[in-house]
Amino acid sequence: MTTPETLEENLNEPQAESEEKGKKDRSAQFYIIMVLLGSIGLCLVLFLFAVGVAAVSGEWENVAHFVAIVRDLFLILLVLQGIMISVALILLVLQVSALTNILKNELRPIVDSTQQAADTAKGTALFVGKHAVGPLVQTKAVVTGSRAFIREMLAIQRAVHPKEKGEDGEEETTESVSTEWDDLGDADGGFGGVVESSP
Repeated sequence: MTTPETLEENLNEPQAESEEKGKKDRSAQFYIIMVLLGSIGLCLVLFLFAVGVAAVSGEWENVAHFVAIVRDLFLILLVLQGIMISVALILLVLQVSALTNILKNELRPIVDSTQQAADTAKGTALFVGKHAVGPLVQTKAVVTGSRAFIREMLAIQRAVHPKEKGEDGEEETTESVSTEWDDLGDADGGFGGVVESSP
């Protein structure tokens, strides 16, 4: 059975591994960018050096030859950049396949256990509602309805025979009968005050 502690440990392990992989990927990307920027900077420095040498010496024919060499270096760098982009795309496809594998094999059991827990909670709620809360509500409704019926019957009796005397010789009214009935309900089950008495 999966406990919250083991579930948390299982979730933390892939996070630590992914953080380490993320750091390695970032460092590799940093080195690739630095190599590209360094090579472009080197080509620009060589080009500026060729223009400077040509301006100082006054031999522009040699500059054309040097510019052709720089052009060839740029072409070589573009080809290397294309190869590096192709390698990066291959790495991207491999990473996407690894992510798909993780989603299928590692996250699926977690989702399944979560679904099972949700189904168990739903079943428990239905069982408690059907076998505990439902009968309690029905009993409460019957008792409250019976009290209201008796109270109204006593009120009708008092309305039909308004001048009957109570035990102490005073006239009883509908309000005193309702109050007595509410006190009786409070004494035997605490149902008093649930249904308001009608005037």
